[in-house]
Amino acid sequence: MKDKISCAITAGEFTALVSRELDLTWDEHAEFLVRAESVLSMETSWGLQPGAYTYYSDDAFRHSREISREEAAALMAIASEQIGEYSPKLSREEVVRTISSYKDGKLVSAWAMQALATAVDRQWIGCPNAEIKPKHYLTPYEAMTIVKRFATAIQ
Repeated sequence: MKDKISCAITAGEFTALVSRELDLTWDEHAEFLVRAESVLSMETSWGLQPGAYTYYSDDAFRHSREISREEAAALMAIASEQIGEYSPKLSREEVVRTISSYKDGKLVSAWAMQALATAVDRQWIGCPNAEIKPKHYLTPYEAMTIVKRFATAIQ
């Protein structure tokens, strides 16, 4: 049996964690969830065939699946834009330089490059062994650490 700490965190749990750490109001949280849908529906290669989740609505299914490091970075970028106080962005050259400095940088999806490069550059997401691991799912501990670093930096 798997240890609960090593299990991956879901997209719904991650969005709730971000909202709680940023102390978002109910309306701000609702707006964050609407904007997060664009990220959560971006990655369509989950390995499920159409109709394989007939007992779930699309939204419920997306929120109950695991969240990857690149998706988490994209959600943090959305949250920082939403609160508007501190929304760091790297230039295109900085993004390319940051991502290409990692041996698995080619695995980063094009839609996540800006957000993931910013998260790595700002040290919200750690990259041991010169790997970003963009497709890896977050554990609860890693998610909590990332969100704490992010919230501290932007508040």
